[in-house]
Amino acid sequence: MLAGTIAWDLMARMESGSIKKMLGYGVLLMSIAWLISCLVVPPREDVINGKSASSLTVRISEPPLVKPGPEMGDGNPISILQMSQRTGNFTYPLFGAGFSLAVYAFFIFLCEGGSGWNLGIFRTLGNNALAAYILHGMVGTALFQFSPKDAPIWFGLLLFGVYLGIIYLFMRHLEKHGLFLRL
Repeated sequence: MLAGTIAWDLMARMESGSIKKMLGYGVLLMSIAWLISCLVVPPREDVINGKSASSLTVRISEPPLVKPGPEMGDGNPISILQMSQRTGNFTYPLFGAGFSLAVYAFFIFLCEGGSGWNLGIFRTLGNNALAAYILHGMVGTALFQFSPKDAPIWFGLLLFGVYLGIIYLFMRHLEKHGLFLRL
């Protein structure tokens, strides 16, 4: 939610440099999340007076998060803040927020930021985003009936094209007639 607030604050003013700031915040959040997720806790056993004692040391894993080598001992390292949706650590949504900001900045640059490039599908879907959001669930559910679980990639891409085409046709019809769903 905080990343969305940052995006809104930057885009509401749309000052020069807003897109660069948003991209910078996105890269910063992704970097922080990645660096934090690199922390691992390798098990270590020391022999003290003939007894083995366990102690923990923290170190940064090798990029890009490869499994540590034999210098860490026989035990497997424990990633204390692994970037994973299953573990529920904060590094996953932090990286996702940064990635979202970066992708949003990229598309704003392409569509509005002076690149001179404009693609009508983004305007059509963006002007009536709430209606598109409601419609995409219904169209997706209807088309899901025609997709086998082990479909080849070409079939999946074809079905996605049909899905996007149906949504675009509905949204273009609403746009041409001036019908917009707003909160």
